[in-house]
Amino acid sequence: MANNNRKARRQRAIAARQSAARKPKGSFVVNELQHLIGAEEEDVVRAARWRAKQNIYVFLMVNLVIIPSLLIFTYFTWDSAPGKVLPFIWAGYALVLIFQTRAMLRFKRIIKNA
Repeated sequence: MANNNRKARRQRAIAARQSAARKPKGSFVVNELQHLIGAEEEDVVRAARWRAKQNIYVFLMVNLVIIPSLLIFTYFTWDSAPGKVLPFIWAGYALVLIFQTRAMLRFKRIIKNA
């Protein structure tokens, strides 16, 4: 009886080592989510794509609000005291846009590779 348990345990250990040695297919995010929650691969892929698309849409909607607001603020305050900090505000927003663009490219890559 104990010999059978040892054999079964040994076989499970060998199978685990072999599966760990194989290179995983698909993206890292999908594999990790699938391992953590035990979901089907298609569900995990669909969830990753949906989340990436959602992030892109949020970035675009936020920019659609911020850009007109900054333009209006610039128009009405360019010759007054708050207008003195406008270059810094626009430079900060340009920096935020650079990081948003990098994140959007990463999300598009996730959508494509998932």
